[in-house]
Amino acid sequence: TAPDGAGEGVTAWKVGVYQQLKAESECFRMVSQFEEQVGWQFDWVVRARPDQCKTSEKCEQIGNCPISGMDDSRAHMWFHSRPRGEPRTAWDTFALVPRRYASHCFTAVDEYPR
Repeated sequence: TAPDGAGEGVTAWKVGVYQQLKAESECFRMVSQFEEQVGWQFDWVVRARPDQCKTSEKCEQIGNCPISGMDDSRAHMWFHSRPRGEPRTAWDTFALVPRRYASHCFTAVDEYPR
């Protein structure tokens, strides 16, 4: 369920974003559980929306992201292009996150009051 106030009158977009973030948190919980079972941690955690690969053109957008060239002191994600002067916003289809930052990136929704 969505947090308080996310009922009547709230757009489907907001409810969908909340559900997406809850699913992301659950997925990260499963990653953490797997790491505990095998006794080691991944170096990186990749977030990719399943619908990102619904066409080969869209899937190719995330196909060339060599981790070896990435700075592991920061999380990496794409940003939407905006007209000059407007703030850019993160694109929610892909993120490449060093493991040490992953819990912050993928469980923020859990901070919402229940």
